[in-house]
Formats: sequence, C-alpha cells, structure tokens
Amino acid sequence: MPKQNYDQSEYQELASKHRPLLVLYAEIPSGSVRTAHPSWRAGGPPLTHDYHPRDIRLVLENAAIFGDKDEPGDWEIMLEKMEALRRKRIDVVVGAGPGDRDAFWKRYAAIDRSLPKYAHRCYAHVIRGRGGYRDLLAIEYWYAYLYNDWKTVHEMDWEEVVVVFRVDHKGSEMPMACACSAHHGGYRLRWDKVEKADDQGNRQDENGTHPVIYVAQGSHANYFYGGQTYTTTAEVFNGLFIRSGKFPFSGKFIDFVTSFDEGDRQLIEAVLIPTPTQNQWMGEWRWLNFRRRWGSPGGRLNRLVEQNAPGALVTRTLQWHNPFLWIDELCHEALGRPTWLLR
Repeated sequence: MPKQNYDQSEYQELASKHRPLLVLYAEIPSGSVRTAHPSWRAGGPPLTHDYHPRDIRLVLENAAIFGDKDEPGDWEIMLEKMEALRRKRIDVVVGAGPGDRDAFWKRYAAIDRSLPKYAHRCYAHVIRGRGGYRDLLAIEYWYAYLYNDWKTVHEMDWEEVVVVFRVDHKGSEMPMACACSAHHGGYRLRWDKVEKADDQGNRQDENGTHPVIYVAQGSHANYFYGGQTYTTTAEVFNGLFIRSGKFPFSGKFIDFVTSFDEGDRQLIEAVLIPTPTQNQWMGEWRWLNFRRRWGSPGGRLNRLVEQNAPGALVTRTLQWHNPFLWIDELCHEALGRPTWLLR
C-alpha cells in the first residue's frame, strides 16, 4: 500500500521541489501602449510582450463584481463581496468588454507589479488517486493570467501544469509523468522525456526536478518544446456545431512559442492550496469558493467561439477533481504513439 498520510508541510515541500520552470514572452512594460495587431499570417508573433501569471490578489484588487458601483480596492473587501454576491460574475476590467484589447493592456500596464503582493505565483493543488490510480499522487499547478490576448480573446485565463508521482509503501514519490493544459485539452509526456531544470534554472542538469514548460503568447497554452509554432485547427472551436454539420470558422489558429534562450524564464513560486473545511475555504482562500465566471461571458456568439471568461477552478470536473483521467483521456501524447499513460 502506498503511503496515505501526508501533512501540509510535506505537500508544500514536494510542490516547491517540482514547480515548473515557465518560458514566457517578456511581460507588458509598465505604462506601455499596445501596438497594432498585425495579420496572423505574418509568420511571427503578433506582439512583443504578454501577460505573466501573478498572485490572485492582482485580480482581486483591480477587478469588481459586475454591477457594483464601488471602485476596485482592497482584496479582502472583494472577497466579502464574492461571498455575498455568489451569483454575480467578476468584472476584471471595469467598463471594458472582453474584446477591448487596448483597455486591458492599459489597465495591466498601469498596475505596479513590483509590489511583493503581486509576485509571480502559482497555486498547487494536491490530489490522491483512487481506483485504478490509487498508487498515484498529482500536483496541479494553476496559473492566473489577467487576459487572453490571442485569436480568441477573453478576460482572465486559468492554465495548469500537472506532475504525477507514483507513491510506494515507504512514502517515496517517484515522478512518472507531466501534463500541461492547451486550449480544450492538453499534452502529456513520460517524466524521463520531459525537459527539466534545476533550482537555478539550468536545463543541462540531468537531475533537474522542475519541468520546463513553454507558454504560448497571448493564449497561454502550454507546450513541452520551445522555439516553434503550433497550429490549432478551428474545428476545436466548433464543437457546438457538430450536430448540424455547420462549421462557421475555418483554417488554423497559431500558437507562437519562444525558445529557451530567448524567453523570459520564471521558476515561479508555488503556494499550496490548503484542505477546505466541509468543501469551503476560509480566510484569504475564500476566492476558491466562488463558482461564477472570472469575467464576462460575452454574447451568444462569444460563448460559441470560446471568447468568454473561464469558470471557477472547482467547476472543472476532471482537471480539478480527477487529473489522472483528464491526462489519460483528454491530453494528447506530445511524443510518440497515443497510449494510456497512467494506467
């Protein structure tokens, strides 16, 4: 039987040891203005900068509950409003619709991200496997981006990387696989095939514990290989039209991924999400109880083409509650033939 009892300090140590090294595009400079959006057929990334994952306080202190007349302010007040107005969505940039790229750019460029409370950060959620996955343990690393500035646009963007361990009866955790989110699914690799880095961000270290993940500009889709482009067929955005046989969008959408040497490499701090009490989080973690959208759902057409804000993490049935099944059934093999990876 694998080890069953862990304390929070053990989980935190494991999460810190294996937190991913993200390779990102440079972040939006303070006070900058967004440049014109050229054609996606130009062959290169449409912008020179992007958003980076930050502490959730950046969102909570600069957003508002939709319809609330008060200006954004203290994050604790925002948490109280999220609890009191559970059926209201969050307005990430007050007065701006999801398609107003300039408004989101300017708002983000005006935030003083040098403040420690807005540090680069991700949130680690630990899940123990059950049934056929009972000897496995997964650490989900969740990243909060303020805005999705890609071919499709929307407020907020939650992305994740998962590291899966096999746990023996002595309590030793052996990494066996890694997976990362990308649009409607994700990619997966056996651990021995994953590019890794050490605590100093050195990827030449064969004993590195941090998976190297390349983040696509604007969409924040995650990939295992850098310095190239990835194509996403438009059909993934036409799922609701399959029954009618009508596909109003055609062609391919492009993800641009920078190289390891040219990218902004961030070994981002991982903060362990505590165990909830009767499925409710307390204190500064109360934002996890919010089950509505983190931004505007947009109009009907926006929702059909995925230009709507993401829902709460706890509403992502497979990704949040059963990452093992998500990896096996919804993630593409990044290298080699598709197989069951965890079973």
